[in-house]
Amino acid sequence: MKEDLNISYCGIPCAKCVKFKSTHAEKAKEITDAIRVSDLDKWQEHEPKEENFSYEDFKKGLRWFEKHMRCPGCKSGGGMPDCPIKRVL
Repeated sequence: MKEDLNISYCGIPCAKCVKFKSTHAEKAKEITDAIRVSDLDKWQEHEPKEENFSYEDFKKGLRWFEKHMRCPGCKSGGGMPDCPIKRVL
């Protein structure tokens, strides 16, 4: 079996990178969609109060995963311009 030859600047083989696969981003989107379709966040007032859980904060975290847990394409010019890993290479 041929090994993946695409290695990112960080040294992680692209095929093994969770950002490259977008696995976490896709799962976050699935959860966000499920909350929206079911109007689950509108049931917040009926949930136990002792845990101090906020659907808004939870959805904010999910949006972060959707946005940032995808491959920015560092080797094709994407990603953070001031990336400390990319700068030294």
